[in-house]
Amino acid sequence: MPDVVVGHADAIIAGPVALSASDVVCVAEVVSPGKVNRERDYTIKPPRYAAAGIPVFLRIDLEGHGTPRVEVFHLGKGAYELVAEAKAGTVPTLDQPFPVSFDPAVLTGRRRR
Repeated sequence: MPDVVVGHADAIIAGPVALSASDVVCVAEVVSPGKVNRERDYTIKPPRYAAAGIPVFLRIDLEGHGTPRVEVFHLGKGAYELVAEAKAGTVPTLDQPFPVSFDPAVLTGRRRR
């Protein structure tokens, strides 16, 4: 179960029960804290999404230096290939699953001290 799903409008409007992998154009995972959760978001989920044929996978990591960090992967021959990476303060331009540019810093807003 991904954190965010981008899919064809007709399938999403029909409801999650009707949603199949062929209706999905992109999934995104926000890396969860904790060793087990991080392992799942880095090593277990991506191969499953790739096996399902989902064309684009985004991983958003909120921990560590230069975060938030966004990694963009496109489906190659049965596995994902990293095509872009951006840390807070940089602005990548992506063309898939749709054209978009943003600074990953906007994903978290202002942090409380």
